[in-house]
Amino acid sequence: MRRRRTRAGGRLVCEGLGATRVFGAALIVAALTGCVARGATMTGQPGEREHLHPITDIFGPLVGTICAQVEWRRGFLSEQPGLTEIVHRSLRPLDIMVVKNGHRLTDDFIPGFFTHSLIWLGSEQRLRDAGLWDDPRLAAFREPIRSGRSVVEVDHAGVHLVALEEVWNTDRIVVLRIVANDEAQHERMAGIYQRVAARLGEPYDFSFDVDTPSRTTCTEFAARVFADVSWPIRDAFDRRVLVPDDMIRAAAAPGRPIAVVTYVKATDPATGYEANMVELSDDLANVD
Repeated sequence: MRRRRTRAGGRLVCEGLGATRVFGAALIVAALTGCVARGATMTGQPGEREHLHPITDIFGPLVGTICAQVEWRRGFLSEQPGLTEIVHRSLRPLDIMVVKNGHRLTDDFIPGFFTHSLIWLGSEQRLRDAGLWDDPRLAAFREPIRSGRSVVEVDHAGVHLVALEEVWNTDRIVVLRIVANDEAQHERMAGIYQRVAARLGEPYDFSFDVDTPSRTTCTEFAARVFADVSWPIRDAFDRRVLVPDDMIRAAAAPGRPIAVVTYVKATDPATGYEANMVELSDDLANVD
């Protein structure tokens, strides 16, 4: 089997035997980190989870950076512009995109089927249509949006803005939307932009604990800026977490202030389609 390593979008794309070796090395590093973290006994005292933060501060950035740089291949949707155009046409300002990055090493470390979430700020035209473009609370975003950086991403580098085209490097995308449409909608959306702006540059939460206020993950970030949505927080690994699958399940439930808008999936570079809610439910149940 041939070994090939290339760089794509700043990430290391590994194929063949090279992928196996990088995967094994990353698992060893992750296992060592996990052993150290588990060595800290939990007695249930208030604030005790903070004692794990020095451990994750030391090992988390190293492991997270290594894992974030490794791809086995390009995301299948990146080869199918017709499908990404479906998503693009469906997007509205402040839509949440939950994705399945089956081509990345990080996919193996996130609980559930879907593994990452991002927020689309909107385009200038769509924000003008919504009467939001000239609102002073969006001042921090006008230049980035005009330059093409219209997506809020939270990864190992913290909270930052990226181009929408970078999102297409994935296998599946679920679009979620706040469905409230009343007289208070303008103020509600402007308040969300204000909260997003205040958190730009915030560091990544390598402890994956929603109760860590000064750091954040992609899902924690969504929970904080969409503060009027009751998100399903679960207890796992001695901390409270919000996983991408649970965000989708919450949106799919009836009577919620958030809804599933679109789901596109690609199973290989040439095969993909817009899927329905039944398939989305089946995929959410497809957790190894």
